[in-house]
Amino acid sequence: RANGTGLIERDIAEEYRAMSMGGNDDGFRRAYLNQWARPQSATAIDPTSWANLHGSTPPKATPTFALDVAPDHSTATIAAAWSTPDGSWLQLADHRPGVEWVADRAAELLRTWGGRLLVEQTGTAAFLLPHLVAEGVSRRFFADACSTLDAAVVGRSVRHGGQDELKAAVAVARWSSSGEAGQRVLSRKDPRISPLIAAALALHGLSSVPTSGGWMVGV
Repeated sequence: RANGTGLIERDIAEEYRAMSMGGNDDGFRRAYLNQWARPQSATAIDPTSWANLHGSTPPKATPTFALDVAPDHSTATIAAAWSTPDGSWLQLADHRPGVEWVADRAAELLRTWGGRLLVEQTGTAAFLLPHLVAEGVSRRFFADACSTLDAAVVGRSVRHGGQDELKAAVAVARWSSSGEAGQRVLSRKDPRISPLIAAALALHGLSSVPTSGGWMVGV
């Protein structure tokens, strides 16, 4: 409502309360403050930001591998991460239908490249742990890995190989919450997210410290 030639403070306050209660803070900012909020990506990882992190040449170094299996066991993914002078590098080492191939392929990658393989202790690939123990598996907590990936993308400290499976995973990635503290994690509801989860685990593994027996247990 107008008072003479302008709006009075009470009217603006009422409009703010009404629009805020309706979840329209951005609308109020546009209408009354001439502030235009930056559009928020519906995905957990903004696809444009991810595309801008595409690199061309992976480093020549010992990688850290990580395994993830889609919730319906339709596919499995082994991702690899390397430390670089300006951050880190991510790419998929293998991605195929089913899970029968995982143990042999993991052993082959470790023999060829060295490094170690990370498997989430309570994740969808945990059922394969008995087949992987002999190959030096390490355990990670999922929430820490998701935070590591998120921070690396936002901080532009990671580059990746631009593989289609990772691009497809980014397109369907959504945040969920985990634990009593409500930690933000990547939702596993869509099986196509599995390559991105494997990549997050591998990236997080770059900063892990081995304990006795070669196992890592998140706390």
